[in-house]
Amino acid sequence: MRPALLVGCLLAALLMTVVLIGCGGKGEEAETADSQGSPMAKGPGGAGGPGGPGAGGPAGAVPPQAEEEAADEAAKPARSAVTEVWAEAIPPGWVVSPDNAKHIGEAGYRILHEASGIEMVYVPAGTTTIGPAEPTGNGDDAPAHRVALGGFWIGLSEVTVGQWRAVMGSVPDGNERSTSAAATQEVAGDAGDQGAQGAQGAGDNEDAAAATTAPPDEFPVVGVTWADARRFCETLSMRLPTEAEWEYAARWAEGSKYPWGNAWNAGKCVCGAGGPNAVGQLAGAGQDVSWCGAVDMAGNVREWCADWYGADYYARSPVTAPTGPDEQGATSVPFVGKCRVVRGGSYMEFSPELFRRQARGAVSPDYRGLNIGLRCAADFVLMQAAEPAAS
Repeated sequence: MRPALLVGCLLAALLMTVVLIGCGGKGEEAETADSQGSPMAKGPGGAGGPGGPGAGGPAGAVPPQAEEEAADEAAKPARSAVTEVWAEAIPPGWVVSPDNAKHIGEAGYRILHEASGIEMVYVPAGTTTIGPAEPTGNGDDAPAHRVALGGFWIGLSEVTVGQWRAVMGSVPDGNERSTSAAATQEVAGDAGDQGAQGAQGAGDNEDAAAATTAPPDEFPVVGVTWADARRFCETLSMRLPTEAEWEYAARWAEGSKYPWGNAWNAGKCVCGAGGPNAVGQLAGAGQDVSWCGAVDMAGNVREWCADWYGADYYARSPVTAPTGPDEQGATSVPFVGKCRVVRGGSYMEFSPELFRRQARGAVSPDYRGLNIGLRCAADFVLMQAAEPAAS
């Protein structure tokens, strides 16, 4: 072979080697970039995709830590969206209670009024039976009937002396005297004892005149008229519950007599005592706490409801959100006149029948009883974002 041809072949071989080395370096650099998390999409056959080399594991595998971090990141906009919408759904001054353990929309979701300390629990919409399976002798709780109720809020507890003072500035006269002397007061019984209730409403409440000391702020406020109770609720953009709402919120399960079940047990609620107890003292599992988390609905003090009392109202009750008869259609109780509904038993009563959640009471709206207080209800709209807000 001639020298010139030999030199040409050597130069060509050298050039080919340089090209091959350059191409190999570029491919290695690209692979390294992909393995370090390149923002480029990895399609089929690409690094980490189906059929690709997938450094550090089988094809398509993602490290568990990376999956968790991605899930956390994806959830953040949804959480912030719910928070933003929820903040607009309740009036100023209300926050989610620090003691809340439920999700938005669940029974027992708790909100707190920061200035007064009042807590409300959520009662989801539902259809329920109003009235007992077996009517009582007086007949005002018959016939049992089904009603549909929308979602609403009800007080976690009866309004306390301290909460009333925080909102209204002072407490009613009945709370400036000892409650221990109130055990001798004539009891406002079930609606069947209308004569006794009439004596209550017509009297001058001399039993409420023996005064000594004010009860602690944690005790339920008493000695309030129906109008007083309504005024308190409206000051906070709330209202009194209807008796259908009250009965629905007080249940343990559909058809139950008491917030804890069907068997009477005097140790599960405040009853037959010399005075009321601080709210929520019997709120443990299986005690006086209902399915939505409301406490003291069986005992402690009786509670005003929004409705006028109609002895025959159940026979003509609407099937959706009943609110009781109008004043013209209300029952006139002897010696008292037309009454408002009270629900729940109190520390003064002993008979198990009076502590049933279906038991109806009728009391003059002007009466100030040391065993009658209130619990608020509200229609705050519960909202949740359907889709996450843009991040």
